Amino acid sequence: MKAKTQRSKKKHSRLRLIFSIFLLLLFISVLSFTVYIGTAFQTEFPSRWYDPEFLPTSPSFYVYRFEDRVGRLGERVEVTGEIYAQKQTQYHQYDNIPTSMIDAFVAIEDKRFFEHEGVDWYRTIAAGANYLLGFSDSFGASTITQQLVKNLTGNDDVTVKRKIQEILYALDLERNLDKKKIMELYLNVIHFSDNCDGIGMAAEHYFSKSPMELTVAECATIAAITNSPSYYNPIRNPENNLKRRDLILSQMYEQGFITQTEYTEAKSTPLALDVDESVGREGINSWYTDMVIEDVVQDLMNKYSMSRAAATHLFYTGGLQIDIAMDEEIQALVEDYYKTALELPKNGSGESAQSAIILIDAKTGDILGVAGAAGEKKGNLLQSFATKTLRSPGSTIKPLSVYAPAIEEGIIDWATVYDDVPIEFHTNSSLTWPKNATGVYRGLTNISYAVAHSTNTVSIKVLERLGLERSFLYAKERFHLSNMIHQSGKTDCDVAALGLGQLNYGVTLREITNAYTAFADGGVYHACRSYYRVLDKEGTILLSRADSSERILSRETAAIMTKLLEGVITHGTSSTITLQRVCECAGKTGTTNKDHDRWFIGYTPDVVCGVWCGYEYPEPIEGRNVC
Repeated sequence: MKAKTQRSKKKHSRLRLIFSIFLLLLFISVLSFTVYIGTAFQTEFPSRWYDPEFLPTSPSFYVYRFEDRVGRLGERVEVTGEIYAQKQTQYHQYDNIPTSMIDAFVAIEDKRFFEHEGVDWYRTIAAGANYLLGFSDSFGASTITQQLVKNLTGNDDVTVKRKIQEILYALDLERNLDKKKIMELYLNVIHFSDNCDGIGMAAEHYFSKSPMELTVAECATIAAITNSPSYYNPIRNPENNLKRRDLILSQMYEQGFITQTEYTEAKSTPLALDVDESVGREGINSWYTDMVIEDVVQDLMNKYSMSRAAATHLFYTGGLQIDIAMDEEIQALVEDYYKTALELPKNGSGESAQSAIILIDAKTGDILGVAGAAGEKKGNLLQSFATKTLRSPGSTIKPLSVYAPAIEEGIIDWATVYDDVPIEFHTNSSLTWPKNATGVYRGLTNISYAVAHSTNTVSIKVLERLGLERSFLYAKERFHLSNMIHQSGKTDCDVAALGLGQLNYGVTLREITNAYTAFADGGVYHACRSYYRVLDKEGTILLSRADSSERILSRETAAIMTKLLEGVITHGTSSTITLQRVCECAGKTGTTNKDHDRWFIGYTPDVVCGVWCGYEYPEPIEGRNVC
């Protein structure tokens, strides 16, 4: 009996030990998870993404009318007119939203909306189990509060981490806002296809009514769109919308939001739209504004770890004040000329070639004017051949990758002589390499002539002495040609890329024009900018682009390069330019393989200008005296 008692005590002792270890492990797990949540996630929803008194406000743009741009002496003036076509926004407070609209969304999206505290744990656990077990490829189960978080942040990645962050944000929103405000915000920011954001624009666009005038059936029609705005668009896909509308009506009836009579009447109502095409239609921004939007959105994403959708939402509705670097007169001249007066060649199919231009202040990096394409601009945030398109730069890269580095390193000077003959000879003359554009080899040739006439053989021979690695580092690191690559299998650290401009991806007109500021300003590179700063509606600075300059060449090298590049205009490949009769100017032409792209980067002591010409889908440009 005594032995049995002892065994029982030992058994209980082991059980207590096991239980204690279990509790300890549970405590450690909970503590570890809590620490992980606290370090890997944010528990407070960023205030910059919502405002309890939110009213969508378009951005304002300001320019400085400088007496002295370098000294920053000038008057700050708000820009009005054609630079920015305000995106339409409407905001309707909770009391001005029909009850049927709120009921429709609650019935189909989140039937426990007014009961939970931001997260419907029943649906979340079920959806999480299905996701982890592979029964579903999405986590799902988002409440209206969680959907509001997703709309405000723009983050809709299909990951567990994103879902956890969304849950934490939703819980915080519910602690700070009441249900009416959350529903109000949600219905004013959600997308309804056809460039309509919010129920106000949706009601006017699809039914030519204010929200309070909508019937039960019309509320359900609008609520149906949000699940998949394109698929359920009632104009383009009325059958799809009608099926989902009727599903919403049935849910409204089953959950007691409408009576049997109301349900029967609404369901029997045909889908009768009264479309107002003017709602949601945007005006056309200037090319400069498109560039500013892209730059500001990208910088907001980088600085605040925002998604593109969230940064874009803040840009259009946050009442931002943006100080831009534009010169009003220059931009007006550029826009007008590129819209109406620029004559470009056409191919055999009658398609016109394209062109782009950008002008940068040589001493500050301010972008003074830009046109991203020729002809009338017919939309916003279109493909800009000035800022977005990557093309091989041809010979415009030679001063950056070959001649300036070789002068800086003491390898050549103004009068250094090279033999203008091919490096590789073949019995088949078509394989002889490299070829000069003229098809002629001159023999002994000095650097001055080689730069002025873009002699390929000389640039290759200078490059060989300079070395590929040094050349590549000058082009990418000093002159900031950021899209150049150097990796196994694909590299721009080779003779054709650095000596002839045949890059894998190419450069934008903006970045290669920017590189030439170092020649124009005595060896100092000025990082270009389209804006100086961005303030929120309270006047707090969100973004700032201060003058960013660095000496990348000696004054002597910059002076020699400028003298060499003056020869391009006075007696070289660009001797037809008449600006030389008015002021001192220098520059470099560039033509890529098979004549697909033509470039000119030119500068005076004050302004650097870059021009590109070519077809949208590369093909040879016919005629030498065009572009």
